[in-house]
Amino acid sequence: MNLLGYGRDQDIELALEYFQKPVMVKDPRALNAIGYIYYHAPGVFEKDPAIMAAFGSLRQNLGQAYLHFKKAAHQGSTNAKYNLGSLYLTNVTITPPKSEGGEKIDFSFSSAYDYFRQAAEKGHTLAAYNLAIMHFTGLGTYQSCSLAKTFIQHVANVGQHT
Repeated sequence: MNLLGYGRDQDIELALEYFQKPVMVKDPRALNAIGYIYYHAPGVFEKDPAIMAAFGSLRQNLGQAYLHFKKAAHQGSTNAKYNLGSLYLTNVTITPPKSEGGEKIDFSFSSAYDYFRQAAEKGHTLAAYNLAIMHFTGLGTYQSCSLAKTFIQHVANVGQHT
């Protein structure tokens, strides 16, 4: 099965079903993919028929996204650390599933910075770019044009994220 969907119609619900198979539950890439699906699924106010059709009955669930990103990050997934940083950057409060304690988590810009830093230290280019922007604006960290320049220069030297 080609996970990119080449040669077949996109079916996000089928992909989610695949990633949730028992053999995949300990794979950090599968856990990150599940989190990504829940993070990017349409919210309750989405009305675009193309987006709605792509995700079928799935709806955004930030609690599930957080849970799966956290598990994948704990297993060393750099992409999951980046995705956690992106989730924390939303600066919202969510409640993870009750099976995980169900305690509310307040997302903050400084936590986003920490996850982006962890991902950037492992070579994640977009995380380094986000650190540059955060230092440039002082969002979640102290404002420093020289650090922002250092991160941007690194991103320019490394090139496109793959």
